[in-house]
Amino acid sequence: MQVQTSDRLRSLFLQDHSSKPVILLGAGASVKSGIPLSGEIVERAAKWSYCHSKGVHPDDPAIKRSDWLGWLHGHGWYKSEKAPADNYSETIQNLLQPRENRRDFFLRLIDPNVPASPGYGHLLDLMDEGHVETVLTTNFDRVLHNLHVQRRRPHYLETIQTPADYTKFNCSPSYPQLV
Repeated sequence: MQVQTSDRLRSLFLQDHSSKPVILLGAGASVKSGIPLSGEIVERAAKWSYCHSKGVHPDDPAIKRSDWLGWLHGHGWYKSEKAPADNYSETIQNLLQPRENRRDFFLRLIDPNVPASPGYGHLLDLMDEGHVETVLTTNFDRVLHNLHVQRRRPHYLETIQTPADYTKFNCSPSYPQLV
């Protein structure tokens, strides 16, 4: 099986002018830009919450995986027979409370100093050139949006993030949209 590079994928988009694909980005799209996968987020959230419950700083080098892993598995909602990624929703919902703790955790998780991967640059080029109008993503990071601001291309990007923004969604948008 041949691995498709972002350059090869870009060339495929440029060949067909009859349709405009909708790009679906999900887990893993931002790994090269420093955003961990959901399983790693679960483990970091567990360590973060464990440390807060014990009054210890999350970066304390004395805290080992064995310290917080048993504590995590002791919660009735955590399904230890499943992979950490499969416990993502329950972990975030149950451990990162109140909501301010969740916000602090995710702000700390996202490193704004990590540059966007080349694939994001290619995707913005395709949006700027009108080959891609809509990008749908489950990602909570702002890597693509921040690169758009930095490059100032496309000229305008409709960013739809909150329920209040849903009215901006369009099946035939005048401008590229990031949902």
